Amino acid sequence: FLTCLPILIAVILNASCGSDIQLSVGVIQFIFKAELAVLVSLNFYLWYTQFKRQNVYSDKYDGKIILLLSTAGMLLYTTFGLIAGSVIDDRGLSYIATFLILQKLLELFVVVCQTSLIIKAQNLHVQNLNPEPKYISADKMFYMFFLIRVIMWVADSYIGKNTQKIMPIETEVYGDKYWKTINDMLYPVTMFYLFHTSIDFYQLYKKYEGLYT
Repeated sequence: FLTCLPILIAVILNASCGSDIQLSVGVIQFIFKAELAVLVSLNFYLWYTQFKRQNVYSDKYDGKIILLLSTAGMLLYTTFGLIAGSVIDDRGLSYIATFLILQKLLELFVVVCQTSLIIKAQNLHVQNLNPEPKYISADKMFYMFFLIRVIMWVADSYIGKNTQKIMPIETEVYGDKYWKTINDMLYPVTMFYLFHTSIDFYQLYKKYEGLYT
């Protein structure tokens, strides 16, 4: 259900543009971003306890610069949405803005934590192994995030064609012309970030798969 939620959001967004639908979508997106925040925190904890404590950073990660640049673009794009939600919220015009602000704050948290996790996990050289955990292993979490990011990449590529419909608050605050310019410049960067991180998570899954005693 979690990995299919972005597709559900995409279908709803393209089905209608009424205010009630937009509010429902805002709530769904907030729940999804909250779930992502919990999962990325759990992934970080599992990786740290199962691998980081017994090993040191010595491996080289060649994709670090590209990841950091795409992360910067993702953070900038998210910040534009956060500012738009704050402006609308100050005017007292919409409950949608409140959920937009919460979404963007959670998204900033997820992006920062996720990028940090990828860089640290890629740089870690694993020599000392732990027994395989009884319930959840870090490599399985990496694979789950790989699936989530692939689905989000496909879904966001689909829904990103109509910015006025899926981003009414940003369009209202910045205006059609300026928001279209911002979106055309930064939205492809967010798509690249989703694609890049999905590949990174798959590489991490293969790197840590079976590294237990």
